[in-house]
Amino acid sequence: MSVYMDSCCFIDVAKYDLGHRDKIDSLADKEEHIKACIKMLDAAKKGNLRVLTGNITISECQHLSGFVDEEVKRLFQSILTSGRIVRIVADSIFVAERARNLMWDYQIKMGGADAHHIATALESNCAEFITSDKGILKWASEVEKLGLKVIRADESKELAACLPGTDSTPPATGGQNRLFADSGEI
Repeated sequence: MSVYMDSCCFIDVAKYDLGHRDKIDSLADKEEHIKACIKMLDAAKKGNLRVLTGNITISECQHLSGFVDEEVKRLFQSILTSGRIVRIVADSIFVAERARNLMWDYQIKMGGADAHHIATALESNCAEFITSDKGILKWASEVEKLGLKVIRADESKELAACLPGTDSTPPATGGQNRLFADSGEI
């Protein structure tokens, strides 16, 4: 199965990995989620989990709370556009119509970008939609009726299934041991 990772996951992972943890809203609440996102990306890099996101994520992952430098650019590029970690799902008329129909047919009222992410995950037959976005999480039960679990990464059954009996400690972050720093992908 596949999981779909929302843009906010990549942004928080980049903040966490590049030493901008002070810029993560509610870090104490999100830290386990972020660590699980890092494990998901590492599992995807190893071929043990399929992580998808929509191409809208590339345009949403521009900066870290207004900060951007070459390291930020390299990390986003290595994760999102290397083709080795995350699979980008291209837009289609089917995704756009499904995003619109979340409101029209199911009364799921979320912003256009959020609806587009959910529709992309549904069209891609993902088992789980990974996010910490409270605006999306509040619609979890309604979206689940459509066949997609909306959860935080630390609640993922797909991650647990691909890492049975392994150490739950995420890869070291910060400094020279940063996420994907040794992979040749950044």
